[in-house]
Amino acid sequence: MFSVFLVALTAAATFALAGTAALPFYWVAFATQIVVSIFSVYSLDPALLNERMKPQGKDEDRFGRLIVTLLYVFSLALPALDVGRWHFANSVPLAAQIVGTLMNAAGWAGVFWTMKTNAYFSSAIRLQPDRNQQVITTGPYRVIRHPGYSFATLGFLGQSFMLGSWLGVIPILVMMIDFAYRSFLEEKILVDGLPGYKAYMARVKSRWIPGLF
Repeated sequence: MFSVFLVALTAAATFALAGTAALPFYWVAFATQIVVSIFSVYSLDPALLNERMKPQGKDEDRFGRLIVTLLYVFSLALPALDVGRWHFANSVPLAAQIVGTLMNAAGWAGVFWTMKTNAYFSSAIRLQPDRNQQVITTGPYRVIRHPGYSFATLGFLGQSFMLGSWLGVIPILVMMIDFAYRSFLEEKILVDGLPGYKAYMARVKSRWIPGLF
């Protein structure tokens, strides 16, 4: 349950930056992450959890996980500082925060669905012959090739609205650019090294959004 501890530690640090814990939408955001973490521990393939925590091969995006982690930290720290102390851009309407909460929950649910469907959903960009990797064509992969990035983008965008400061949007936009880069890099590696992936690409045209992108 290390992931639950990590979320709790992140929450404590975020509230410390804000100077207050009287931030209900922040509590909802962290509670959502804890629920997903618990479901993941008890529902997902243990081999997948191990792969996500400690990938066993070379990561083709050497600094990718570090970049995403830092952007995630900034996506929490900037809104917390602004809402609690700076009051520079903390004018997000309540309606937008509520919509953001729904987006965040849907995004995390989608990420969980993706991990449940794809036992090779590594945190690293690498081929996994050591795990007998195969092309996944079920679940969300029937309509988009990178549902993990799609749902993560939905969830993080929702988070940027629900936390109450427009500053939170900035690191998420940068994260989206990084996700786009990672998806293109992944496809190059999969086309070159995973049998059947080129045919899958021919059948499923959309990367992130059905019929659009």
